[in-house]
Amino acid sequence: MTEQRILDGIRQHVELLYQRYQRPFLLYHTIGHTVQVVRRVAELAGWYKLDREQRLIVEAAAWFHDTGHLFALPALHEEKGVELMEAYCQAAQVEPGIVRQIAACILATKMPARPVNELQRIMCDADTYHLGTADFWETNCNVWRETEARECRAVTDWRQRSLHFLEAHHYFTDYCAERLNEQKLRNIQRLRDSLRSNAGPCDIG
Repeated sequence: MTEQRILDGIRQHVELLYQRYQRPFLLYHTIGHTVQVVRRVAELAGWYKLDREQRLIVEAAAWFHDTGHLFALPALHEEKGVELMEAYCQAAQVEPGIVRQIAACILATKMPARPVNELQRIMCDADTYHLGTADFWETNCNVWRETEARECRAVTDWRQRSLHFLEAHHYFTDYCAERLNEQKLRNIQRLRDSLRSNAGPCDIG
């Protein structure tokens, strides 16, 4: 089976998972977010001239990386995503060595991210690409709403938590660092400014 046919099967499988197991509380970790991460992975894969096998590994990881949110607590979603990926790939007869590398890329996104090779660095940066864009405000609002829905309580310190997260974050690829750090710094400054006001998490930006 060619790499593209494997990826086509993975895409269809993941889309079906999100259709079949709809979770109303998932306001950020949706199929839309997953598709966006896959697109960012493809963008970085093209820049770094990955071969077909490397593209298969990192794009498969992107498709599965958040599927665990459908079935597990946030702290365990990467491990659950690996479990779902392994079950699918075993049935699809994907080579075990490829499966291990896909799993490693998914697990590399667990915070704090610790990628150890190029494919893992690409996966991590694709997952947090939005932090260095103007879309950060919309995505951060959705993460806040999702967190409140999952925890069934008001999260009143979200802006402070968001600021700490952005200040601790860094991109692992030169591609993202060169293109996204400037906007990320603007997002950090606007978060700092917002802490001086009474604006809510979805009222800034």
